[in-house]
Amino acid sequence: MNHDHLPALKRYTSQVQYDALKTIEETKSIKALVFSGNSNRTLGVLVRSAWINTFPYVDDGVKYEGWCVTEAGKHAMALFEAQLKIEAVKKEKAQEYVDKYAKLLIAEYEMELKNRPEIERLALVSQKLVDELAEVRRERARAEYGMNGYDKHRGIDIACKHYADKGIHIRVRT
Repeated sequence: MNHDHLPALKRYTSQVQYDALKTIEETKSIKALVFSGNSNRTLGVLVRSAWINTFPYVDDGVKYEGWCVTEAGKHAMALFEAQLKIEAVKKEKAQEYVDKYAKLLIAEYEMELKNRPEIERLALVSQKLVDELAEVRRERARAEYGMNGYDKHRGIDIACKHYADKGIHIRVRT
């Protein structure tokens, strides 16, 4: 095979040309392509690329000329088949990602459906605790409003001693 045909191979090989080459290789004729109606461009490319050529043969004593796929054409077919395999692997890999993504979406939605009531309940409990803490802080702030610094520190000492007796050391924010 002559590698002069490779630039055409890399740039112009298509599914239509591959199918045409397979048809010619199987039938040793271009009749099926000519009668299909869309063959002008395809046959022109195959002949210009030297991927098909004529060959003489004798049938019942009559000399005929048939068509065959050249070595360059067979090479073009092999490279296109390799490209098809690569694309199939890429599609398969992409499909794996899509399937995994869809599976995770389903799992996420099912988990959310299953846990939504508990999440909402815990959110209400959490909000209730936050509100209660805020209320206690407001009450503490109201209680210390009229106090002097000495009385405030005595209250802090009492609170710290209360927790120190339990083995807990606290820091009081004022």
